[in-house]
This record gives sequence, C-alpha cells and structure tokens, in this order.
Amino acid sequence: MNEFLLEIYGEEIPSSAQAIAKNDLKDLFVIFLKNEKINFSSIETFATARRITVIIKGLRNKEIKLTKEIRGPSTSAEKKAVEGFLKSQGIKNEKLLLKKTVKGKEYFFFEKKIQQKSLPELFKSEMFSILSSIKWKKSMRWSSFNEKWSRPIKSILCILNEKIINFDYAGISSGNFTYGNYYYFQKKIKCNNSNNYKKALRKNFVLLDKKERIKKIEVELEKFCEKNKLKLNYNQELMSRVSDSVEWPNVFFGSFSENFFDLPDFLITTILSEKQDNFSFKKKNGELSNFFSFVSNLEKKKKRNLINGNQNVLKARFKDAKFFIEEDNKVKLSERLKKLSSIVFYNDLGTLLERSVRIQKLCLKISQLLKLDIRENIDNLLYSNVDLTTELVREYPSLQGQVGGFYARLFGINEKCCNAFSTQYEFSKKNIEDDLSFILSLSQKVDSLFGFFASDRKVSGSGDPFGVRRMALSITNMLIEKKKSLSFSFIFEVLVEIYQSQNIEIKFNKLKVIEFLNKRFEILLTERGYEINTVKSCIKKEEFDPSDTFANIERLKEFLISTEGNEFIKSYKRLESIINQQEIDIKIETKLFQKNEEEILYKDMLSLKKDYLKSSEVLNKQSFYDLSKSINNFLDNVIVNSSDEKIKCNRVSLLKDCEKIINNFFKFSEL
Repeated sequence: MNEFLLEIYGEEIPSSAQAIAKNDLKDLFVIFLKNEKINFSSIETFATARRITVIIKGLRNKEIKLTKEIRGPSTSAEKKAVEGFLKSQGIKNEKLLLKKTVKGKEYFFFEKKIQQKSLPELFKSEMFSILSSIKWKKSMRWSSFNEKWSRPIKSILCILNEKIINFDYAGISSGNFTYGNYYYFQKKIKCNNSNNYKKALRKNFVLLDKKERIKKIEVELEKFCEKNKLKLNYNQELMSRVSDSVEWPNVFFGSFSENFFDLPDFLITTILSEKQDNFSFKKKNGELSNFFSFVSNLEKKKKRNLINGNQNVLKARFKDAKFFIEEDNKVKLSERLKKLSSIVFYNDLGTLLERSVRIQKLCLKISQLLKLDIRENIDNLLYSNVDLTTELVREYPSLQGQVGGFYARLFGINEKCCNAFSTQYEFSKKNIEDDLSFILSLSQKVDSLFGFFASDRKVSGSGDPFGVRRMALSITNMLIEKKKSLSFSFIFEVLVEIYQSQNIEIKFNKLKVIEFLNKRFEILLTERGYEINTVKSCIKKEEFDPSDTFANIERLKEFLISTEGNEFIKSYKRLESIINQQEIDIKIETKLFQKNEEEILYKDMLSLKKDYLKSSEVLNKQSFYDLSKSINNFLDNVIVNSSDEKIKCNRVSLLKDCEKIINNFFKFSEL
C-alpha cells in the first residue's frame, strides 16, 4: 500500500492556528487527490505545539488512458503533407491516423498517448501550492523568504513509500527526519513510514494525537480528585488549549492561600483558567477548593520550581484583583452611569449610556408584550452596563455582566437584579431562568443585533467577529424554550422609534434582518432533524416569531402524518397543478355556480376561513379533511375550463381563493 507522510516542524504554534492548519491541510490534500483522480483509503491530520502532520494511506493512481487528438492536414492534401505530419508525430503508417470532419471538411487526426505522472511526481509538483494555501489568521515571514507560516519552520519531513519527496519551502529542504520533544533533546530522528514515525515520536516524548494528550491529562486529574475528595471544574475550552500547548503533558498540582476566598468564585476560576491556564477544583459540598492544577512539557524532576513559580504568579494575580475591587468600590454606581456617556458603544450608535436607556425601554416594552411584570426593577436596569467602566472588567473582559452583578450586590441592589446583571450575556438558556434575567438577556441581544444591522454592517460568509449568528441562535432558543411569542417586526419598529428619539441616524432594512433571522432558524431546525420543506411552509416572509413558528411546525408535522393530512395534501397538489396554469383572479360570484360541487367547496372554504379568523393556532383536522373531499369532488365532476368564459373565470377564482385560505395556515406550496 502506498503511504504518504508530511510533517512541518518549527517554533510553537498557537492553539487556534493548529486547528486551522489541520483542517486546511486535510481539505487541500483531499481536493488535490480528487482532482488528480488518486484513490486513497484514509487521511489523518495531527497538530501539536511544534508540528503539523499529514498521513495518507492506501494511495493509488487510477488507470486512465490519457490521450490528445492532434489535427493534421486535410484528407485531400498532397502526399508530402501527410508524410510530413506522420514524421512529426514519430509514426510511419498512415493507418494509425483517424479521419474526422470539422466544419464540413475532412482531416487526418492522430490520437497521441500522454504519459501519466507517477505518484511521487504528482505530490512533488503540488507540495508548494498546498502549503502556501493555508489560510492563517496570522502568519509571518522570516529571513529573506517570501513564504509564510504561523511560526518559523525548522524542518520538513516528506516521504512517499519510504522515499523522500524533494521540495523547498521557506528555505527548508524536505528530508526524512524529524525531532522529538523540544524540551528534552534536539537529536535528529530518521523516519521511513508512519508507524516508525509515531513510535519514534512517542519514544522521544511526543504524543502526536490530541485525544491521547487530553486522556493523559484527564487521568492525572481524576487520580488527584479521587485522592483528595475533590471534583474538577471541567472546562472543555481550557482542556483543548492546554493540550495544544504541550507535546508530552506533565500534570502538576499546587495550592493558594484560603485568604483569597474573599474574592468571588467566578473571579478566582477565571484568573486560574484565563490568565494561568490552570484547572480549578470544588469540594464535595460544592465549595471552591484552594487547589489548582497546570500542565507543562517540562519534566517531573523540575516539579518544585514549577509549582512555586505558578503559586507566586497566582498570588500576585489575586492581589491585583483585590486591588481592582477596592478601587472600583470607591466609585458609586450612579457615578459610573455618568461615565457611560463618554464611552462609544459602536460607531454611529451612540454612547453606552444611550444603550443602557435603550435596553431599559426595550425591557419594559418586551415585558408588557409577554405579560411579565418587571416594573419594580425597571429603574435598576439602567445600571446593567456600568461594570464596563470598572478596572476589573478592563482586566477581565470575559467577566462583563458577572462583575456587574457582584458590584450591584455590594451596593445593596436586590438579588433579582444582581442575577439578571450576571447572566445578561449568557448564551446558555439554563443560566437564564427567572423572568427578569430572561427579559434583560433578551433585550441585550436584540439591541446588539439591531445595532449591528442598523450601522450597515454585514455578516461575511467566512466569519462573524461580532457574534451575530450566535446572538440570533440564542434569541431563537430562549423564546422557544420559554414558549413566548414575540413579533420581531413590531420590536424592530419599537427600536427604530427609540433610536430616533436619541437622534441616532440608522440604516435599517427590516425585511433583510428578518430574512437573516429566519435563515438561521431554518438551519437550527434542520440540524435538529426537521424536514426543510416543513420548516419553510411555516416561516413567514415578513415576520420572525420563533416560538410561534416552532409551535406551528410541530402542529403541521403532526397533521402531515395523520390520515386527514395525507388525504388533504393529495387534493391540494391536484388543486395547485390546475391553478398554476391560470392567471385569472376575479371576485367570486355565487350566482354563477351551476353545480352542487361548487357550492359545497365554497361552503367548506368559508368554514376553514372562519377557523383561521377564530384562531390561526388551531388546526382543525376535520375541516381540512372536509375541504380535501370537496376539492376532489369538484375536480372530478366540474369542468374548470368551461366554454362560458364567465363561468370558467369564476371557477378558477374559486380554486385560487381556496388556495389562499389554505395557505393562511401554512405555505403548503413549499411541501
């Protein structure tokens, strides 16, 4: 079996860049192999802090006869011309030539065989292009070379069937050797195949597979927890980041003084995870433990120095946090509110104070629409963003909201408001339980989303730096979870008025934003297993109301699998096929009815209309079933294309009105 192995080894690559390189290289190689019609059984990509690796197994060229037709002289040309053509193609026999007519004239053609490139040739010709095509967020050049990489490259291992694929990139020539763990020794290691390569790396303190590195860390953490009766505060993002930073994870444990427990738990755990890349632990009773853990490439024999160093740095971090809190508490919330007036929210979207006012007004309006009483707390909601002026949030931006809740508590604001401040930026619906928290979190996200589009920004296909897609998803999930119907067409009108009252000029296309939100909704539901046509039939073009729409989808889904629903769809499709051919649309005249089937269809149609006017949320299966029988009877017994033009037009209009009323409930045309 043919096997390809590539490793780019160099200086330490950030975690985010590792993920990019892994994914891009895999995609680029798959495209290359597909284009060259090269079969393969598997492709693996690996990344560590020091190396990016690609292993492709089961490679083989497809047997393809590559030919090129070369046109010669016409068949009526002189013999010398034909002989000259034969000589130029290296052939002697005229019988090897083909005859083909081009634009009415017959010519000689020679079908020349083209030599197919070998696997080594194909890989060699493509390597530079593949490595140059990785879309790094940040890359660099070094020395005098034009080629880019995340960090300077030290060596390139590239072999196919134990033979070197020779090429140069960024001044480095490919070879058949690599290096082990940088922190242990720097000897060259010769490699002939992937098995030999993986074993050699493991022997030299490199775990190539990220899953293995994570498992090694988790086992050590579990042992420590079991021994000390603790529970790990598992942080998936931290685990991923830490495992990317090492090639041979050594796990160490330290502790900090319990005197620092006067800091809030969320601050302690954030300092540990964000600033130190450390894991934290809880006691069995749920209280935070003063133990912490960190991971390093360095050997266990350096344990004491490493632990002491981390403990000292952590102590300094905690002291800084205490200082920030002391300084922040010298400023009253009312004074911080004034400070918001000097901070711009977004360009052209006013200050943070104006945003706070908008959110307060929006909270009140949404609570009224949803019939949730938050009036006793409405004044305090003005302070929802004041933590943005604090030193603590400046140092720890990810704690925005939580810091606000913490400081509000210190200044005597009631617990409901404090909880709402703390959870307002959360995207997990589990953390937003009470009505006030729900309203504030929803209003924050709606105002941010509105402001993004009102400032004429666009969500690009490649990225979403403002997190607009995430906001849209969170808004949708929150409303579905709470089963709260909310018209965003109306909410956007409310926000337009609020912005205008603040003399802020905006460019807002309501329908485009609703289209964007509905598209995100479609993706969400299809990912959950709902049929796309069922989803589309329930989404209203000019409205975004996720809870109401979701309820309709569930009703429609249930209806479609019922006997009544199945029969109705059949009759609707019959009706649709006829009216799609007609452009007539006039007012129905009952006096022109000639058959009993027309009257019955009209009666059942009006009955369904009454059902809709009474409640669009009620889907009466019997009414739809009755209408389906009436449609079938009409189409079976009534000639729509009557010789009398008036009667024909009246019958077509009856069918069209029938379709309109049906589609008031759902867009059955999408099914």
